[in-house]
Amino acid sequence: MSTYKHWRIERDTDGLHWLYFDKAGESTNTFSAEAMTELRNIVTELGTAAGGERPRGLVVLSAKDSGFIAGADVREFTAIATPEEAVALVRRGWDTFNEFAALPFPTLALIRGFCMGGGLELALACTYRIAVDEPGTRLALPEVMLGIVPGWGGMRRLPRTIGAPAALDMMLTGRTVDAKRAKRMGLVDESVPVRVMMNAARITLAARPAPHRPTLAQRLIVGPGAQDHRRPGPEADREKGAPCPLSGAVRDSRHLVGTRWRPVRVSRCARVVAAVAARVADDP
Repeated sequence: MSTYKHWRIERDTDGLHWLYFDKAGESTNTFSAEAMTELRNIVTELGTAAGGERPRGLVVLSAKDSGFIAGADVREFTAIATPEEAVALVRRGWDTFNEFAALPFPTLALIRGFCMGGGLELALACTYRIAVDEPGTRLALPEVMLGIVPGWGGMRRLPRTIGAPAALDMMLTGRTVDAKRAKRMGLVDESVPVRVMMNAARITLAARPAPHRPTLAQRLIVGPGAQDHRRPGPEADREKGAPCPLSGAVRDSRHLVGTRWRPVRVSRCARVVAAVAARVADDP
């Protein structure tokens, strides 16, 4: 097993792999270009492992006391000089998380502390999510505060997980939810005390329950084209080559307003974002 600067992999006696994110030289975990590249290399390494080296399951967690993952390293945003560089940043996370979602074994995000932006997008790419029920655990997609959207798959996966209305509420307001609220919404599979979080991860991956699916009402609102984004297979493989959400979806969004479900009592901007979210969710 290779060694990495920002990530640590441990294998237990049950064949589970524990992937610890520990951003070198920082008190908080954020996705820099280097950390994202390492994660993609890890995904490739684990995904192609054979025989006894192949994980029975993978748990992603933080090695820091400060929280899970705070999202992208926004300091790198200031270095973007061209549209091509911006698209490359989005593509890097988009492709990495799609490949992560297509891993041929179950994955689980063990969330303790803040789980923001790209951190939640990584968690959404996992088969399962467990949140630790304590005051510091908060989940959110706060990109709207920076004038951007969750471009690493969050716009596609969140509506499929909790339904479009709740997803739009999170994406358009940036508000956070705690562990118990996340469980009620279906954003996480379990909310557990800190003393049992490691065992909860082991039990979940050993039992392999059916991944959370939205209710019938949520599925109807998302649309008939939505697929199970967390299940490895042809659908996930096709998604590897799916376009970035900033390519055609935003350009064509003006033609979609009014052709999908229309939220009520929201602004024109919200309707446009709703249309884009519906288009992205329906892309093959």
